[in-house]
This record gives sequence, C-alpha cells and structure tokens, in this order.
Amino acid sequence: RMFRESCLAVEGNFLKDLNVLGRDLSKCVLVDNSPHAFGYQVDNGIPIESWFDDPNDTELLKLERFLRTLHGVKDTRTVIRKTFKTYQLIQEA
Repeated sequence: RMFRESCLAVEGNFLKDLNVLGRDLSKCVLVDNSPHAFGYQVDNGIPIESWFDDPNDTELLKLERFLRTLHGVKDTRTVIRKTFKTYQLIQEA
C-alpha cells in the first residue's frame, strides 16, 4: 500500500510511482480517488469515488467485483485500460 507520504508532489498533485515497489507492473493495480495519482502508470490506475464519512458507501464492494475480473489475467493493465480509458481522458484534456 502506498499512501500520501509515498507520493511525489508534482505541481500541486500527488503522484504514485509503482516502480518504487520493484514489482512486475503487469500484476499491479493502483486504486485511488484521485486520478492524478496514476500519472506515472496510467494503465495501472483504478479510479474510485471518495468514501469519507459515508456509512452507505459501496465503493469497496464494487472494487472487489472488478478485482475478481483481473484474476488470472496475464497483464492487468490491458483490462484496466479497456475498462476505464483513463488514457483517453488525458488525451482529451
């Protein structure tokens, strides 16, 4: 797990660099409520809604369902890219 103290501050945004983990990025996911955090590995990023102080929140349940679709996948980035299309949002910005 990487929290804010693991982030790099870049122009007022906090970016997480999965390379510091030294793991195979094809098997890593980055879950965050701030898409800016995905800056270095956009296709590893899974966006979620903020859930602070919401007793009716179901974001983690939705996340569990999606994570199950990644089980056994050779490269998680392929599924994440196709599902969330974060790269397109960046291109269109």
